[in-house]
Amino acid sequence: PMAAPEMTKALVKLKVDSLAKFRSIALGDESAVKQYREDLSERVDSFAGPVVGENSRRTKEVCEELAADLWRPLKRKLEMQEYQEEATFEADIKEFEGHYKERARGDETTVNGVLTQFLRTRREAGLALMGAKKQGAEEEEKLRLEQERVEAEIQAETMRKLVEEKRKEAHEEQEKDAELFDVLDKKNEEAEKSRALREQMREEENKTKLAEMQAKVEESNRKAKELEEQLKQLNVAEGKSGDPPPPEKKQPKCGCVVQ
Repeated sequence: PMAAPEMTKALVKLKVDSLAKFRSIALGDESAVKQYREDLSERVDSFAGPVVGENSRRTKEVCEELAADLWRPLKRKLEMQEYQEEATFEADIKEFEGHYKERARGDETTVNGVLTQFLRTRREAGLALMGAKKQGAEEEEKLRLEQERVEAEIQAETMRKLVEEKRKEAHEEQEKDAELFDVLDKKNEEAEKSRALREQMREEENKTKLAEMQAKVEESNRKAKELEEQLKQLNVAEGKSGDPPPPEKKQPKCGCVVQ
């Protein structure tokens, strides 16, 4: 975290350095260069808001941790009922404030706001606890419970804010995941369309091949029928031409010629 003067100085330096670097490398028409320079200046100015906000948030977080750490000795004394006088308690609070201001860093308004809020509840709870000691054990127990309730409310508020931040982060992550799923769904849809198209082309190709094969089979059957028809016609023609030719004479095995 940075103090407000340091933050302002850093942002001013960033703007000056950015514009100086731009002027050192900018070339071209003067009016265009001027327009770009003004645009750069506006961008740097718009960057300051989020940076200051983040610095304040981080300052609050660090200061709350610091205050809780510095308060532990006082809390122990309160729990052990070591304070006999309110003046002693106030003196320790004064010392606590001094240590806090020495070590706290960041936006001054946030630093002081954390301290004020931190001490408001704990001073009241501490004084109430000291008063409870004088009123008897029963009243002490009631005030102790009250102190715990106040601290529980503070913790609950802190936890509520933390949960809210986590919920916001989770929502942003869900939106990012939803966008990613949309992209994946579109890709899957395109892949499915491509697969269906390939399947359709494959079916059409198979149908074409099957048709060609059927045509070849039909052509073979047609030719076979033509040959069969020709054979029938040839047999009929031979039957009309007369007796069948005489059987061929067999020659004896001795080599003699039969007359």
